[in-house]
Amino acid sequence: MMIFTSFSVLFILKSLDSKRLLYLSLSGIMLFLGFLTKGLVALFPLSLPFWIFIINRKINFKQFVIDTIVLCVATIIPFLIIYIITPESIDCLTAYFNKQIVGSIDNIQTVNSRFYILWRLFNELIPACVLVLITFIFFKRNKVDNIKTKWVFVFFALGLSGLIPIIVSMKQSGFYILATFPFFSIAIATVVAPRILQLTNRINTQNKGYKIFKVISYVLLVGSIIFATMQIKRIGRDKDKINDVYSIIKIVPEKSTISVQENLWSDWSLHGYFQRHSFISLDPNIQSAHKYFLINKDAENELLKDYNKVAVDL
Repeated sequence: MMIFTSFSVLFILKSLDSKRLLYLSLSGIMLFLGFLTKGLVALFPLSLPFWIFIINRKINFKQFVIDTIVLCVATIIPFLIIYIITPESIDCLTAYFNKQIVGSIDNIQTVNSRFYILWRLFNELIPACVLVLITFIFFKRNKVDNIKTKWVFVFFALGLSGLIPIIVSMKQSGFYILATFPFFSIAIATVVAPRILQLTNRINTQNKGYKIFKVISYVLLVGSIIFATMQIKRIGRDKDKINDVYSIIKIVPEKSTISVQENLWSDWSLHGYFQRHSFISLDPNIQSAHKYFLINKDAENELLKDYNKVAVDL
């Protein structure tokens, strides 16, 4: 979702300079993809034209309204296309709205306070705020130009737009902040960068120490790429589970559905591994009578009479 929301914001910013309709349309498509990825929480970049109008004044009220309408239309049109091609897709969106939106507001509670997400954000931004404070102290006697204060507030407001709506639900988690981090980072960088630039401008690139540092950096870069390449096909976590999946997909055809015990169905990583390696789905409804049935070894006495044990070492 972070990829799509970030691209959406980028295209909105580019629309301020040229090819307005094209970039706003691309931004809307990114919002559509973000929605398919994570739902309504991906739509917070829709607020960016508002913040630019209110804070930055780079656009007037008429342009704010038109830009918002174009963004909304460009986001909705792909849904209409999908619906025309596959009408039953509306069932998926309806189920998402009822279970994830209405259900999480009414029935699911993972935190003790609605303001948990804002408190978590404050804690996550403490290191960055300390960095800002250090730069202000270090350069307190130096005049620093090129700080675009209005853009600082625009990006900070945009980040909050992605979090404040979440407080309506008691279903919250720290990773909900991730998609907004780029915008808080840009806001902070806008303050810090001009000050840091004063330091980097003092670096003598012809200095022997700098050249040694540069060589070491290249060596570390190459070394990290080699090390990462060596990890290909090596299994880290869930080694036994993944090896079991490898064994099962040798027997079960691709894109099949396997009946599973209810406790196995709630093992979400198991779903992921089956989908990733063979597009196999898991179904907890044992009455569906799929060709294969997966159970734990210690529950073999629960094997249904219509199934025979497959001789595979799991």
